[in-house]
Amino acid sequence: MTDRDYAIKSMKEITFQMASHAQDYLEVTIERHYTDIKELMTSYQKLILENQVVLEELEGKRKWQWQPIFQQRLLRIMTFQ
Repeated sequence: MTDRDYAIKSMKEITFQMASHAQDYLEVTIERHYTDIKELMTSYQKLILENQVVLEELEGKRKWQWQPIFQQRLLRIMTFQ
């Protein structure tokens, strides 16, 4: 094997090892980010549900708080007072 052939073979092996390492690194990084994003989306969905429940409770309270006032105003309008 000539020096040139040895250099070519070495460069091919180095290039292959670098590509393999880069691919392994990307796969691990992608999996880690996927897991992080999945956890964030789950937390976000839970937060949205909690906010929806709170808004529904507030809307229910607000409805019951204002209902007598609306009834009084409607009664005044109907009786022309």
